Amino acid sequence: MPKILIVDDAEDFRLVLSYILGQAGYEVAQAVDGAEALEMIAKEPPELAIVDWNMPKMNGLELCQAVRQNPAVSRLPIIMLTVRRQDTDHAEGIHHGADLYLSKPIEPDQILAHVKSLLRQKIE
Repeated sequence: MPKILIVDDAEDFRLVLSYILGQAGYEVAQAVDGAEALEMIAKEPPELAIVDWNMPKMNGLELCQAVRQNPAVSRLPIIMLTVRRQDTDHAEGIHHGADLYLSKPIEPDQILAHVKSLLRQKIE
């Protein structure tokens, strides 16, 4: 099954999302911030990343930019999943490289549908 990297400084959120994705058959890795995620992506790229915006060391926008600037992983599908809900936030997330911008909280079936859709697009 595809490997998904969850990047969020909130441990409880990472655990819940890991459980949901794991139950759906996905392999899951976790990072607490963008800097740790960037190292993990460079060593063993996942098939998709789910990234929070507000994190220490390197935030989600900075992570998206860094991934998009690295030719080896620039096509990695990225979902930005955050509590930030303003239209300008959405536009900024997409501008910085997120493929999809979603707001927390989100229903499990919704995140699973988006993950499946982005992974299918990656294959095509």
